[in-house]
Amino acid sequence: MKLLDLKSALLFFLVSAIVGCLILVVHHFVIGIEMPGPGEYYLDGLVERNYDWISAAVFVVAGALLQKCFGENPIVIGAGLVLIFPLVTFYEISVYPTSHNLLPFETIEWAFYSVPGFLGAVFVYGSAKYKQSHP
Repeated sequence: MKLLDLKSALLFFLVSAIVGCLILVVHHFVIGIEMPGPGEYYLDGLVERNYDWISAAVFVVAGALLQKCFGENPIVIGAGLVLIFPLVTFYEISVYPTSHNLLPFETIEWAFYSVPGFLGAVFVYGSAKYKQSHP
């Protein structure tokens, strides 16, 4: 992989992460989800409550639009859209060192959260490849 490709993938990963954060923030204010109580898992509870079937559907559309606009690797899109989850978890671990003792299972959960954005990107990627091979 060329260095330029790596830089563009990293830039696009960060763009996808910003889009994922914006989706969860807008979802929170539009739906009006109840705030968790203050404490050890405050931020984690906040982002977890904002990820439901509505935001998952928006992640599908966002993944498809990001793929259509930028044409990056669908894995980069899926992982970038859910970057907020590990960032919040690692922040909480730095503040509360005894929290998140089931981190391997949370990693699997984040992988499942990335599936909708990944599927939206794969659909657009696959349809573009199909159009190229069948003129």
